[in-house]
Amino acid sequence: SRDGSLLVSGSSDQTICITNILETPSAVLRHLKLSESDSGMLSGVCVSPDSSVVVSTATSGTVFLHDINNPKQKRCQYDCHEMGVNGCDMSLVDDRNLLCTVGADYMAKLWWVEDNFSLSLHLTLCGHSGQVLCAQFHTIQDGKKTLFTGSVDKTVTIWDVETGDKLHQSICHTSFVYGISAYDEKVVTCSSDKTVKQWGICSGKVKTINVIPLATKDRLGDWSSRS
Repeated sequence: SRDGSLLVSGSSDQTICITNILETPSAVLRHLKLSESDSGMLSGVCVSPDSSVVVSTATSGTVFLHDINNPKQKRCQYDCHEMGVNGCDMSLVDDRNLLCTVGADYMAKLWWVEDNFSLSLHLTLCGHSGQVLCAQFHTIQDGKKTLFTGSVDKTVTIWDVETGDKLHQSICHTSFVYGISAYDEKVVTCSSDKTVKQWGICSGKVKTINVIPLATKDRLGDWSSRS
């Protein structure tokens, strides 16, 4: 969560654990489960900036919205991405919760999270030539609210979340980008090319600062063949 108090984790056993790491780090605060009727595997989790909503996504294309304070309160939105959802992130924009989902359909989508736990589509972002695997919202130096996405097409793309304009796109790795984290004026990406790279953000573009080779085996297997 934004204040660092909640840790939300998801597992291949189709469960989500919410832990208050400041008060009871060894105890699970909430234990949520995906719908028994959904055939997809859990592919991503995120929490709203106000720590009231947990979103989980499934490879079936379904997005689940969970009320943290009432575990029985859950709403599903089906077919958010035709070929499945790979991950999600959430941010506060104009005092409203804005959700990003990324999919196997090569798209990222931005959704407003309504008070009744429904989703209304804000923007569809098209510009990748492969599955979009990861995303993170980030405010860059000039105060512009942006979204960073990583893809099977080896690129990182920066988007304007208000207009949907593509601000920048770079080939950042020699294989697909499956993780991204933006902070201050830096971005860290990880890839199946077995490297972690640190990038500086300058005028809305990224420039390499550091490359860390990894000795570990690619843990995500042959996802590149699914592009």
